[in-house]
Amino acid sequence: MYEKTRCLNNIYALAKEQGIRIGDLEESAGVSRGYLSRVAKPDYQGSPSIEMLDAVAHQLGVGIDYLVNFSADALSESEQFVMRFLDKLATQTEAGKLEWRYETAAALTAEDDAAVENPLVSVTGKYSEERKQRINTHVYTSAIYEKRVTVSGTCYHARLPKTNAEVYLNKVTYHNTPRNEKLEIHTEDIIEVYYADPAVQPVCSTYYVPDELKQAVNHLYRMAASFPSRIALSSSLRSAMSSFMNEN
Repeated sequence: MYEKTRCLNNIYALAKEQGIRIGDLEESAGVSRGYLSRVAKPDYQGSPSIEMLDAVAHQLGVGIDYLVNFSADALSESEQFVMRFLDKLATQTEAGKLEWRYETAAALTAEDDAAVENPLVSVTGKYSEERKQRINTHVYTSAIYEKRVTVSGTCYHARLPKTNAEVYLNKVTYHNTPRNEKLEIHTEDIIEVYYADPAVQPVCSTYYVPDELKQAVNHLYRMAASFPSRIALSSSLRSAMSSFMNEN
């Protein structure tokens, strides 16, 4: 069961921001005008149905998870903006409008010269005295965390519809080695979010954001992991397969 007060606060805040009258919102959702104000009263026992909230969320341009799971009024304006961006990505992922591709941690940390798509990972080489040969390694350079960062899990990226922009969800570990100490302190399972069009710009990291935003990022990452494209077809192969399928 969701928290009614938080959900209603989100509805009122979004409606005010978008210049939508509550009465018009109620009418489009199929309930009588004044319904939400009645529901908001402390002595009112009922709560809006999921079907009604789904219709309201659609009118406000957000997913229903945004209304029931997050306290938008506790976030700054920039945090709310990022929250809506993440919610839009999650909604389009669920609708099948985003095709998430993936690169495993093994591929992004390999000791070879294989190219990768992730713009935060570069291939660098150095001579190993131990092996007596040049070793190529993939190096992750964060644009958010200043100290050492390494890839710790599968990273996902998707091209946004009708644009050339890409969104990256990078699962990494933040390292911090104190001076004069050998023991390294590190934090795992951090997810960094980037927007590339084509320049790569940081959006947020779960290491720094409030719990509401952290939940939104983690939710999106789980959705990307559930809806990745597991098949990569070249245009020539796709054309050849289409020719075969179109034959009588």
